[in-house]
Amino acid sequence: MAQQFQADAQATAAAVALVTTAETVVNTSNPVAMPNVNAKFVVRGFVTVTPGTNTTGLTVRIRRGTLTTDTLVGPQVNVTAGVAAAAPITIPFGFAEFLSDRVESQYCVTVEQAGATANGSVEASMIEVECISG
Repeated sequence: MAQQFQADAQATAAAVALVTTAETVVNTSNPVAMPNVNAKFVVRGFVTVTPGTNTTGLTVRIRRGTLTTDTLVGPQVNVTAGVAAAAPITIPFGFAEFLSDRVESQYCVTVEQAGATANGSVEASMIEVECISG
């Protein structure tokens, strides 16, 4: 059985604008410390997106760091079914990764609209990060 070392959870306090088709950071965890040289990080959460006009799909990504240019980790979630302008959709995400020789790790969730000709928004989101024994 895994032992939990440290955890963090962050929820959005206000809507985040998705500018047409740009990948946008919508939520960021605080740094989570790694007490041993080896550990597993479990990252999970959800985003509730209201797509902009002409949006044909949504992509949710998790990155290790705080920027859209940081390392992509875990599977990206691509959603096309049920995506319609101004119709909110909730998309869950989650993955685990084993890390070694790090002091801490921090993650962000990003959302990108495909085909959008107008801004969308993330009305709510949550990201939870747990550091557990590997």
